[in-house]
Amino acid sequence: MKRKLIGAGGLAIAAIGVLISSAFAHPPYDVEVGGSTATADHLFFGTSTPAGIDFSVDHLGTITNMDCGDVNVEGKVHAGLNRNNPIATIMPVTRVNTPETFHGLDWKNCRGPAGLAMTVQPTLNWELRASGPATAANTDVIAGQITGAGGGLLTARVYATAAPGACDFTVSGVADGSFDEATQALTVNETGYTGNLTITSIGSGGAANCFGLVGVGDSADFQGVFDIGADAVGNDKDEITVPLPVYLSE
Repeated sequence: MKRKLIGAGGLAIAAIGVLISSAFAHPPYDVEVGGSTATADHLFFGTSTPAGIDFSVDHLGTITNMDCGDVNVEGKVHAGLNRNNPIATIMPVTRVNTPETFHGLDWKNCRGPAGLAMTVQPTLNWELRASGPATAANTDVIAGQITGAGGGLLTARVYATAAPGACDFTVSGVADGSFDEATQALTVNETGYTGNLTITSIGSGGAANCFGLVGVGDSADFQGVFDIGADAVGNDKDEITVPLPVYLSE
């Protein structure tokens, strides 16, 4: 099945109000990491599953699929009792934690329209904000959203690596997701071209580019699954060996 590319898109003010407020609808969470609820930030690494990261854009009814074959992320899980959002912060990947070949912010093997090699540059930190119920069981699938810093819009620039003039756009917004305690997997599942993620600007300053397949205001979908864990051997995020694990309860 064809994979798609990166995603993070814009959002009308009313829509973001609903999404962000939902992140605070539940009581504070007790966040346990590695068996402890002591207040602390715990570094985690995450790697996309072999299916990679899918992204698509709906431009005037034409769907354009793009993809990244391998995405590494790192961040901090915020453990503690009665923790409010964010539950975790997703940060740019650093060279010191990436002994393998360093590719930008570690979004690798990304392809866009007509097979163009693409570069993805997330802007600042992203956040994981839980909004669903969490029981004492360690098998919950907890609903939430991926947002930008402070609960604002996440953003990412996506452009053709060798020829930015051919394809260059910014996506912004909020993406639905969930965290599966049983598998320690973070799923991003923003589908249906809801307008939660949109194209907010084009690099050339025009209304559309990427062969006319991506335009300002287009809705985007974003899907992918990340295996979350910590690696004690060489900090190689392609070989997660020590699961944290992370559990939430109310």
